[in-house]
Amino acid sequence: MKFKAHIGALVMFLYASSCTNTTKNETIAEYPVIQPKVESSIFQISYVAEINAIENIEIRSRIDGVVEKILIDEGDQVHEGQVLVQIDSRSYEQELKKAEAILASKLADLKAIKIELENASRLLSKNIISKTELELIQARENAAFANVNEAKENVALCELNLSYTKIKAPFSGRINRILLKRGSLANQESLITTLSNDKAVFAYFNLNESEYLKLVKSVDDKKPLKVQLTLSDGTVYHQYGIVEFAESEVDRNTGSIALRARFENNEGLLMHGSSGKVLWSKIVENAMLIPKQSTFEVQELNYVYVVDEKGIAKQRSIKISSQLPLYYAIESGLKSNEWILFEGIQMISNNEMIKAKRIAFPNLK
Repeated sequence: MKFKAHIGALVMFLYASSCTNTTKNETIAEYPVIQPKVESSIFQISYVAEINAIENIEIRSRIDGVVEKILIDEGDQVHEGQVLVQIDSRSYEQELKKAEAILASKLADLKAIKIELENASRLLSKNIISKTELELIQARENAAFANVNEAKENVALCELNLSYTKIKAPFSGRINRILLKRGSLANQESLITTLSNDKAVFAYFNLNESEYLKLVKSVDDKKPLKVQLTLSDGTVYHQYGIVEFAESEVDRNTGSIALRARFENNEGLLMHGSSGKVLWSKIVENAMLIPKQSTFEVQELNYVYVVDEKGIAKQRSIKISSQLPLYYAIESGLKSNEWILFEGIQMISNNEMIKAKRIAFPNLK
């Protein structure tokens, strides 16, 4: 009997121990919860941008010839009309002289026929020759006129080709890498270098249709839309740009609209082909803010955990209208008097009971 009593006591002890452990394991975890903060804020929206000089062209040879002189260096600033490259011009000078000689011969032929025509006109008035003979001389005169005009066109063409031996800058700008060297053979359309006028640049960026409509509705037609530019190293360009162009239709493939902002670049810091981000700042009145760390994403949708009076954390979808570096502005899906989980969203699951510790809205930095 004593043995059975000891066994019974041991069972009761083990049962009590297991109940104690179960209670400890089921202790409800405590998490901080906050309410959204409603205030007017300045939001910055960024868009990836491609930077292009306002003028950028390829400098190509328009004739065949050997590069005789290169009169500029890579990176030089050149002015409009400045000679950049000299192509060997001797063969083109000879062609021009030959064309001028042919023109002189044709002019002489025309002069001789004119004299003959004048004599024929006098002879016709005296009935010494027939009208048909005069008309034949007039036809020869017309042919001589045509020959002279053809010779003049040939001279003009030779002069044009000769002018192409001096490759000039069509506008003022900066020379890029020079691909041909002195003594190289330049063929028609051979790329020599590129020229950029980067005193100002265009930053091209794309908005989806919804963003574009928000932008248009928020802009005062009487004031230019000013934007900033973040460079590739993260610094913000010191001058504001002006949005001055938008495409007239939506790209059917991407659903986006391209815009262009102009930035002055007198210091030459911005270069053709570089990249950055266009920053658009806007004031949102009575924005409902929550910390970014209080949200999570599932299949491209944003969620928070809303905690009710019983401490049940329920997953809820929200729609974000704008963002600050550390906060989101909520467009829909949440009320300002509701409590949401501030930290620990990775630690709980939907409809889990927690111990909610209400705290003030955090001032994140």
